[in-house]
Amino acid sequence: MKNLVLIALCFLVMSLTCKKNEPRDFLPGNWGILTYKENDIDKTADFNIEFQGYKLTFDAKGNYSEFHHPFSTGEKLVTGTWTLENNNLQLVFVDNDPNSASKIRTFDVLGPITSTELNIKEGIKEYDLRKQ
Repeated sequence: MKNLVLIALCFLVMSLTCKKNEPRDFLPGNWGILTYKENDIDKTADFNIEFQGYKLTFDAKGNYSEFHHPFSTGEKLVTGTWTLENNNLQLVFVDNDPNSASKIRTFDVLGPITSTELNIKEGIKEYDLRKQ
């Protein structure tokens, strides 16, 4: 009986001290494109040419940056804040650039966010990202 109580107490302590990972806990870090689709047509090769070196970085404080080398021009860096909304079904970016034409971008989250995989969609554009 003592052993049973001790085991139950150990499980109770473990359950109280173990933190459950939330989807937002998986986002911090650097992400790159695995595949890109438009209207369910794979256009990854085109994306990689137009957005050479694309990298999306999240931090734990809710900031993001997008970096790439646009085709035939210099480097491009966009920064802002990110939030997960609607029970983690939408990822929202708010751009820091006051002159931005698309200051707020909302992406539908297409599956569970994991420590290595993020699948999002914006209109007809679908992004399959992997942590680098």
